[in-house]
Amino acid sequence: MNTQQARARVAETFPQAFNRTKFLEFSRNLLNKFDESKAQAWSATYVKDAFKPHVARFERLGTYTSIATTSPSTKPSRWKRKWPLTPRCSARSLKT
Repeated sequence: MNTQQARARVAETFPQAFNRTKFLEFSRNLLNKFDESKAQAWSATYVKDAFKPHVARFERLGTYTSIATTSPSTKPSRWKRKWPLTPRCSARSLKT
């Protein structure tokens, strides 16, 4: 994906209300190692009390494994870190 395509994809994905299909397509195109096999949904039981008035359920759409080349030593080392890919929104954006 080149820069122009990426900007167009961001412009069509994020300004509107959350659309799961568009967000998944964006994630698949942006991330090289996007793993949907670990997708999972949770009910309100697992939502923190502070968010319960605004969140009925939440889900992980997949995970992303990043390979970074940072190290405090002079010789960089490679390490993997798994990041859950979960759409997030602030409570402020939910106020009407």
